Amino acid sequence: MLDGSYIHDECSEKGISKLRKKLIKEEIAEVFQRWANNIEQCLPAPLESNEYDEGQNGIDESISENVEIIKERARTMDMDSLLKAPFVDEILSAYWPQGLNLYQVAEIDCVDCFGNNFPHTWSYSTFVDDQDEEVVPAIEAQSFVKAIEEAFQPITIGHIFAREVVHLHNDKDFNLVVVRIQLFTTSSTQKTTPLVPLRPIYLIFPKSSPHVIHTSPGNDLNVRSALQALRTILAPLGGQLSLSHKENVSTRDLIPLCKSLGTSRSASAHGQWTTYAFNLADKSPLDHGLGYDSQKRKSGLSSRQRLANVRFTGNQHQSPTTATCPPLTQFSSTISEPLTSNFSPSIKLDLEGTDVFQGMYHLTVQGVVDGALLPDWLTGSQNKF
Repeated sequence: MLDGSYIHDECSEKGISKLRKKLIKEEIAEVFQRWANNIEQCLPAPLESNEYDEGQNGIDESISENVEIIKERARTMDMDSLLKAPFVDEILSAYWPQGLNLYQVAEIDCVDCFGNNFPHTWSYSTFVDDQDEEVVPAIEAQSFVKAIEEAFQPITIGHIFAREVVHLHNDKDFNLVVVRIQLFTTSSTQKTTPLVPLRPIYLIFPKSSPHVIHTSPGNDLNVRSALQALRTILAPLGGQLSLSHKENVSTRDLIPLCKSLGTSRSASAHGQWTTYAFNLADKSPLDHGLGYDSQKRKSGLSSRQRLANVRFTGNQHQSPTTATCPPLTQFSSTISEPLTSNFSPSIKLDLEGTDVFQGMYHLTVQGVVDGALLPDWLTGSQNKF
C-alpha cells in the first residue's frame, strides 16, 4: 500500500479543485486545522526554504511556526467577505507548494462526500450472524485501516484512509467512521505517472449500528471485494459474519441515509415509540408488499398518474414542474393531535432529498403511496405546505 505522504499529480489536482470550488468556507477551515494538527501526515514547507533542519523535537522550528500560522488563519477566517479560491491558493502555495498528498486528498473527499453534488451512488448492507440475527460490529478507525490494507495488500496498489465524524456543520447528530479506499491500476502507456487512480470506494459505519453504508457495488469487482473482506475482518472470534445487501436501495443523498441507519433514530425514540425506531411497525417504502391494499397497486398507471396530477397540480392532464411545484430539498412538519385526555402525541416528519415533492409525486404514480389518502400538505400543491 502507498504511504499517505505520496503525492499523485492527478489526485492532487482533483483535491485542490474540490477545495477551491466545492467545499464551503467552514469546511475549508476545518480541513486546514486538521492538517495543521497532523503534521506527520501533512508536513508543511519551512518558512523560507525546502531544507529541513530538525530541532530538539525532530521538527524544523520554522515548520512549527508555520503550523501555528495555519491554525490561526483557519480559526480567524472571515466567512462573510473572504474570497474562497484566492485564500485556498495562497495557503497551498505558501505551505504545500508541491501539491497535496494522498492523505490530504482523502481528507477532502471525506468532507465532500456529504455534499449535495457528490457524484456517487450509495447503498447499504446489514451485518448478520449465522442465525440471521443483526450484529453490531466493533469498528476502530486505525486498526480497521491496517486490517483492510492486509486484505488488499497482495493484489493491488492503493491508499486507505479512515476518520471519525461526530458532527457536520451545525448538525451534531452524527457518530460515524468513514473509510475511503483509493486503488490504482498500472498503465504502460503513461511513462510519467504509471499509476492510474480508480474510483474511490467508501465504507461508512454508523456507530452502534448493524449497517454499513457503502459505494453502490453494481458490477464493480473492487467494491464487492471490499464488502467480502468485511466478512472476515469483522467476524467475531470463532463465529461467522455475513452481509445482507439491500439491492432495492440506491440513492445519491448520503446524509438522510446516515440519519435513518445511525443511532440517532433509536436514541430519539423511547417507551411506546421504540417499535417505530427499529422498523418493527413500519416498512421501507422501497420494500414490496406495502401498506395499503395490494389490489390498488394493480390499477392502471394512467389512472394513478391522473390522480397524482390532480393531487399535485389540480389538473389531471398536467404533471408537476418546477414552475408549478418549486423543488425543495428539505421539508419538516409537526403533527400534534390529542387522542385522549391524557395522551397527546406529537410527531415530527422530516423529508430530505434532491426534490421532496417530486419524489412524493413519483411514489404516487408508481403506486407506492396511495394518492387518495395522501394529505394535501405532502403534495406541495397551492402552497398548502
